[in-house]
Amino acid sequence: MLLITLAGFLCLFLVILVKGADIFVENAKKLGYAAGFTPFVVGVLIVGVGTSLPELATSLVALFSGDGGIILGNAIGSNITNILLIVGVLGAFSHTLRIGDETIRHELIIFAVATTHFIAIANDGEIDQLEGWLLFGTYLAYLGYQLFEDNGKEKDEGQEEAQQRVEAVNTAPSIAVAGLLTVLGLAAVVIGAKGLVTVVQYLALLIGISTTVVSLTIVALGTSLPELAVSLQAFWKGDTDVAVGNIFGSNAFNILFAVGVPAIIKPFAVAPELISFSLMVLAGASFILFVSGLARMVNRWEGIMFLLFYVFFVMKLFFATP
Repeated sequence: MLLITLAGFLCLFLVILVKGADIFVENAKKLGYAAGFTPFVVGVLIVGVGTSLPELATSLVALFSGDGGIILGNAIGSNITNILLIVGVLGAFSHTLRIGDETIRHELIIFAVATTHFIAIANDGEIDQLEGWLLFGTYLAYLGYQLFEDNGKEKDEGQEEAQQRVEAVNTAPSIAVAGLLTVLGLAAVVIGAKGLVTVVQYLALLIGISTTVVSLTIVALGTSLPELAVSLQAFWKGDTDVAVGNIFGSNAFNILFAVGVPAIIKPFAVAPELISFSLMVLAGASFILFVSGLARMVNRWEGIMFLLFYVFFVMKLFFATP
């Protein structure tokens, strides 16, 4: 009965966390449009950060709870889930999932650099403040490139941007209401993250596994739901660049920002099970996705293999981890 109760609270706090992030993003977008930001800037600054807000909030709460395993477990697990589960689903549902040149030019290199950088830093068993600054600095460089190196695209899409901005402002509630909902959404994220970390700690203790394993699987799957929703929505609309580009961008954010910021505040250790298995899975999955990016496609059989690899990853954690 206690296990069922904890599972129910886990689902509840995941819903609060993800829904809070969704409310925050939608209303922060309206504030951004009302302030005169273009859709491109709103997408990079608000949507890009907002869809990964659950990972960041969970990491910060776990840091102050003294549980570094949740921080890295969530970040690594979310990235593995994004690649193996979400890209796997997209690939399995399409005959050939095409990846456009724009996505490759903007996202692939930073994805490879961020992942390689993170694995090298985490492999020594601790992420200290200097390494946190290196991760965070890499993210700022990525953000700067996104914002300032694509001015030509901004100019070419001026009319479309203006139309999107007008539509967003016309359908938005008043600025005051949007501001209030933005704050309430952020508060829900904090409450959901705090409750989630507490439940994970109790759940791990009850069933006799580490909080790291729970974070790598259940929590990572829950906090990856915004990425899944964005990618599936874009996929059904035929915009595969957005569907796949969202995964590249989210993965870079998870390991650069959501790990770098907590490490700047307070260094934390890397759990042994992360180094021995999960980092290897992340490296392998990221390499496969990088090769698929170079090939500019994910075939259906590759998508199915991604899904099988994800099932193996979860089963290995639950049935082979002491």
